[in-house]
Amino acid sequence: MSFGIWEGERFVDITENYGEEYAMMLDNPATYEANVSKGETYYQVKERTKQAVEQILEEQPEGNILVVSHGMALRVLIFVALQGADLQTHRTETPHILNTSVTVVDYENGEFRVVTANDTAHLEGIVEGV
Repeated sequence: MSFGIWEGERFVDITENYGEEYAMMLDNPATYEANVSKGETYYQVKERTKQAVEQILEEQPEGNILVVSHGMALRVLIFVALQGADLQTHRTETPHILNTSVTVVDYENGEFRVVTANDTAHLEGIVEGV
């Protein structure tokens, strides 16, 4: 998700300087318009990521496909665009996508089904700070 002029800024500065719009982005995704930030709306993220998946499936109709992205875009793609979750409540009603986690989605007969969400088994045994 493009955050426009907020890109690279610290959250503390965003909340201090753009608190009202930042709160709207978090609390009212369905009506968030990104007027001040000049970034993307959730609807734009939904359409962009959905179009990307459609293009991928057109170019690679069979086999396994790996999609790598950021958590917010993945959450909107997987749960809103592909599963039909409500855009307004997706932040509270769907799982937060953890950094480096693996989510597996099956696609069969035009239907998407989340098989696994937020699998972090590949991180087991990793010593922090090493």
